[in-house]
Amino acid sequence: MKDTIIMISINVMKVYYKKIKEDFEYKEAQIEKLKKKIFRTSIDSLDTEIMLKQSLRGYNSIQYILNNLQREITLKTNESMKRQVFKLIEDEEGILNIINTE
Repeated sequence: MKDTIIMISINVMKVYYKKIKEDFEYKEAQIEKLKKKIFRTSIDSLDTEIMLKQSLRGYNSIQYILNNLQREITLKTNESMKRQVFKLIEDEEGILNIINTE
């Protein structure tokens, strides 16, 4: 009788463990979906440009603040930056930079 009770308890614990494991795997998959969704949204925010009506004169500062990626990117301009368009790009290593284009 004691062995039967132990076997039943073991089977109940196996079922309980399997249920918890399935629940964990489901939640883990949901987290990955949300991370991908946030990443797609943040990539869309990288496709932005700052277009000036006239070239910058002297020394200025351009700053992008990205909430989803929790990053702040700053470019200190100088007199050599004559173009009127500034763009946010990501290099091969995943580093974000502001460049003076066009």
